[in-house]
Parts: sequence; structure tokens; C-alpha cells
Amino acid sequence: MSRAKPQAVPSRPAPADAIKHFNLDPSVVFLNHGSFGACPGVILDAQRAVQDELEREPVRFFVERLDELLATSREALAPRLNVNANDLACVTNATEGVNAVMRSIDWREGDEILANDQEYPSCMRLLERLEHEHAVRTIAPTLSWPIRSPDEVVAALLAKVTPRTRICLLSHVTSPTGAVLPAATIVHELRARGIETVLDGAHAPGLVPLDLERIGAAWYVGNLHKWLCGPKGGAFVHVRPDMRTTTRPPFVSLAETGSRLETDPFRLEWDFQGTRDLSASCVVPQMLAFLDALCPGGLGELMIRQRDLALRFAEILRNRLGTEPMLPESMVGAMACVALPHDPDPDRAAHSRTVPYHHPLQARLVEKWGIQVPVIAYPDESSLLVRVSAAPYNSVAQCEYLAEALATELGL
Repeated sequence: MSRAKPQAVPSRPAPADAIKHFNLDPSVVFLNHGSFGACPGVILDAQRAVQDELEREPVRFFVERLDELLATSREALAPRLNVNANDLACVTNATEGVNAVMRSIDWREGDEILANDQEYPSCMRLLERLEHEHAVRTIAPTLSWPIRSPDEVVAALLAKVTPRTRICLLSHVTSPTGAVLPAATIVHELRARGIETVLDGAHAPGLVPLDLERIGAAWYVGNLHKWLCGPKGGAFVHVRPDMRTTTRPPFVSLAETGSRLETDPFRLEWDFQGTRDLSASCVVPQMLAFLDALCPGGLGELMIRQRDLALRFAEILRNRLGTEPMLPESMVGAMACVALPHDPDPDRAAHSRTVPYHHPLQARLVEKWGIQVPVIAYPDESSLLVRVSAAPYNSVAQCEYLAEALATELGL
């Protein structure tokens, strides 16, 4: 299906100055960093240098250099997470990491997995598969909406705990709403009841400060390509030390051979998963250096700035659309969700196969206004949200432009 190019709009707003570091299409107002991220040109150059080194001498690269590059990346990332570098493993994305962890668990018939209605669809499909394969059961309570306090989330999950609850799968930052959940409180409450947690931090690294030692989850999975602005294909799994011997990578490979025999068994299994391009995971030091250089206070200050910008974006959109907050400010990171007052396409189901996006409104924002931002049906098909991201290259003017585009499309 051919797609029309975004129409030229005279008042197209300027992004922030940091846009000069990114390769984003200048004709698009890109307010959707949260979906797939965006990688600065200098980091892509660093990745290409690793790829070039691999192709110049593939045998030497995989036998001698790869372990060194991955170790350097782990050592750079570990202090930002407050963990031991040797407890970090490389995967290509958070979905792969969650799959590896969940398939490492020795499930017993009748075990219950605690989730909720804001978990990522691919992870929920994994739970369906586990139900079929192991005769386990998923309990996924609906979170109250709007959420008025973090305590509501804790109460909703704990209310569904039973003697059969074995594992909780929980997004640290939810995909549909961008809600920053009270991960540490939930993990500690569940551990007190003998229940371990898999934290899906797909959105969290670079969006919120992370202290994985304090959070205490048995497993934490995070992406490098979203808010840490890395190349696509880089992610990590942190495994709490007491879980290292039973947590397996997604593939069985030939790592336990040759020169790697003297290596930590955890490293043996996880660091070499066959021939694949791990360059995205080899440039973590360059990624962190780039982000640190964007603000005088480094990445910590950048996260504060992005959160402040997201709160400003939410205020602009709510004021223009006449809607109320969906989340308390304490649960907002660099993504903000705003409710739309009504659905401009009540018959959208009839057009679901004619547009490349989840909702016709999102397609019109791209094609007519040149705006890329997700329009999401939550908590059901009768309610729409727009989830706007505040990345280093975004500006207030871009959100004001989005607000006017939405108001026009909604007839406000």
C-alpha cells in the first residue's frame, strides 16, 4: 500500500537544538521517541566502526575482540544501574530478554503468574504460550484508570496474590500510558510473600534513574535503544546473583569450548549466542558519553529536563483539549499520556486494515500534519490516549503544534 507523503504545513515548528545530532526526517515532527528511540549519528558511526572491524577479520573479532568489547560495555553500564557488571547479560531487545527469563523458570502445573492489563502485548502472548505449555495461569488485574496514586497500583496487584502466585511480570514503565510504576515497593511487597518479579524495563533506562540493587528484582530487562539512544539491537538482562545458575539464555550455543573454558559459566552461556551482529551492545561507553555531554549535569540532569518537558507537554495538550490528568506527576517520566475528549473515528474498526497505524487519527497526523505520535485505545476501544515523548531534540513549539492539530481533527 502506497502512503502519501506528509503535506507541507507552513507553520511547521522547529525542534530543539539537539536535533543536529540525529538523522531524523526534518519534515516530520517526531514526538514518538518512546516507541523505537532515535540514535545520534555519532553513535551510529561508532557502531559502524565495530561492524567494519568485524568484517575486516571476522575470526579474530569473535575469538579475541568481542569478549573485550562486551566487557567494556558492561563495566560502563553497571555503575548507572548500581549492579555488578558480571551480573549483566547482552540480548537484542527487551522482548528477547523477558522470553529468556520466563523460559528459564521451572514451572509447576497450577503456578500463577501475576501481570496487569498494561503489560506489553508480546509479553502477554508469551504468558499465553506458557499457559498452554506448562498448565500455568495468568492473573492480570485491570489497573484503575485514571491512576490517582502509586498506592492504587500496589493494592491492585497485591489483591490478586494467592498461595499459587509464583512470579510477577511487571513493566517498570508501561507501554500504553507511560506510567512509571512503583517498582521497588511492588518487588519488596511480593518478595515478603515469597514471590519473585521479572521487571520489564523496556522504557526505563535513560528515562528514570535506576538503582537495581535497591529495587531488588530477581530479573531486570532493559533496552538500550530507547531513552539511552543506542542503535537498534542492544538490550540487557540483569540477573540477581542468587538466580545466576538457573537463568538461561534464549539459545544453546558453542560457548563452552576453546579459549572460553576458563570464563565464568554465566558469561560462557550468555556472551556468545552464535554468529550475530552485537555491535549495538559494544558502543555503550560512547552512548553514555554522548548523553552526559548534552547537559552540564550529565545524564541525570537530562532525565530531569526530559521529565519536566513531558509534564509541560501534558499541560499544553490538556489545556487545549479540555481533559483531566490521567496520572499523578510522580508517575510521569519522559512520556506523558493525555486523554482525548472523544473518538473522531467511531467507525474506525471498518477501516482497521486500510491504514498502517492503530488508529486512523494517527495516520492523519502523519500524512496531513507531519506529526509522528501514537494514538492508543486504553483502557478499552471507547477511550483514546495520545502518548507524547519528550526527547532531547523535542521543543515546546512542537507540542503546541500537536495540540492545534488534535484540536482541528477533533473539531474543538
